[in-house]
Amino acid sequence: MILVTGGAGFIGSNFILDWMAGSDEPVVGLDQLTYAGKLDNLAGVEGDPRHRFVHGDINDSAPNNHGRFQFPEKLISLMLTNALAGKSLPVYGDGEQVRDWLHVSDHCAAIRRVLQAGQPRQVYNIGGNSEMSNLNLVQLLCDILDRLQPAARSRREQIAFVADRPGHDRRYAIDAGNMRRELGWQPAHAFEAGLEHTVRWYLAHPDWVAHIERRQA
Repeated sequence: MILVTGGAGFIGSNFILDWMAGSDEPVVGLDQLTYAGKLDNLAGVEGDPRHRFVHGDINDSAPNNHGRFQFPEKLISLMLTNALAGKSLPVYGDGEQVRDWLHVSDHCAAIRRVLQAGQPRQVYNIGGNSEMSNLNLVQLLCDILDRLQPAARSRREQIAFVADRPGHDRRYAIDAGNMRRELGWQPAHAFEAGLEHTVRWYLAHPDWVAHIERRQA
């Protein structure tokens, strides 16, 4: 049996769904069910005796991910929901802050690989090897949206530069070398292909987005 913290949130729910699709091992999902946790994310395993949900709290952390079920306060999900609603796309400062990005399904696969072959007391950082400035990322999202769901004008025109946050890091990334060298893992998704997969999911699930926005109102 494995324990998944944040089991009703973005990464946790994706991991539980992926894990149970490929393993018979039972899973306990633990989540505080704050603004970002949503039991509907686990509808795919409702009634499955291999899964047990526990309402509780524990802190965890993760790299910059994107994919289905991400609460629309993070950069990619916020830009997607704002772009589709015709709202401005706020970019902090000059938008040259650099981040490394990873599709959530690749993150889940990396965790499974660590569970299968990782060594005790070893550190395995999970990263995407896909660094990009925030501005270039938002522009790429706009271009993908314009191609998949054309609007009267380019979504790039919705980009609005806003005052930068105090102490906003110019760059941070993860050295995932151990994952590649010791465990033979690397992301399955090329960055742009994974990003388009994320965009297509949001376009195909407007009801999920609308439900989240109603909760925020």
